[in-house]
Amino acid sequence: MHAVGIDLRESWFIDTVEVPTRLVLAPMAGVSVQAFRRQGRRFGAGLVCSEMVSCAGIEHRNEKTLGYLRVASDERLVELVRGGSEAAFEAIYDRHHRGIEHLVTKGEMAAKIEAAVAARQDSNMLVIARTGAVRHEGIDAACERARAYVEAGADVLLPLPASADDIARLRAVVDVPLATIGMFDQSIHAHPAGIGLFIDPITPHVAIFQATKQLFERHGRGEGSGIDPKELMALYRELGTTGGFDELYDIERATTEKGT
Repeated sequence: MHAVGIDLRESWFIDTVEVPTRLVLAPMAGVSVQAFRRQGRRFGAGLVCSEMVSCAGIEHRNEKTLGYLRVASDERLVELVRGGSEAAFEAIYDRHHRGIEHLVTKGEMAAKIEAAVAARQDSNMLVIARTGAVRHEGIDAACERARAYVEAGADVLLPLPASADDIARLRAVVDVPLATIGMFDQSIHAHPAGIGLFIDPITPHVAIFQATKQLFERHGRGEGSGIDPKELMALYRELGTTGGFDELYDIERATTEKGT
């Protein structure tokens, strides 16, 4: 078993811990349970990884999440990695739960933001503080929360303003970018109004679904895709480059056994 001149059966070290082979089973959500990890070791993996576990699930003592943390008696725990992204997600909204419009206190939300900032391990990660105060407490209270959240370390504020006047009021009290959520066609009005980040969680997905649906409808009618093969391959290469897959393709080419 060789790849790029390395014997994958050789051992290696993580600090002082020896890993018996260079084969590593990557973490896979919904897959890397105890039984799967055991099979991975059975077929030669020197190191196996568990599910990626949500810090939020641990904090709220979610039974399914805690189940992911169970380690079998024949498994040796080498390292537990805790990332900052889940803490940032916790800081994103100041209401208790989806569909329950009860806001946590300004101080509690500020503490969540401070925890997210402290847990951040990647300087490129932004802590976005979202608040529903405009709708439920009014613009004055929203401005107070905005100031507190920025002082706590939020990089971006997502205040869900109801009008251009709300945006102007918020822009006057904070010096970080404002974000909002809406549909793609509304975005042309957002930047002139003072919005620095526009989030559309619906239109791109619907556009992909629509294009895929139309493709299979053409297939069902006995028609081709309607895309020139050269253009298709050019778009495919662009997809890989845009998605940052080129480095992964290089690794695949370097490590995949060549056919005879």
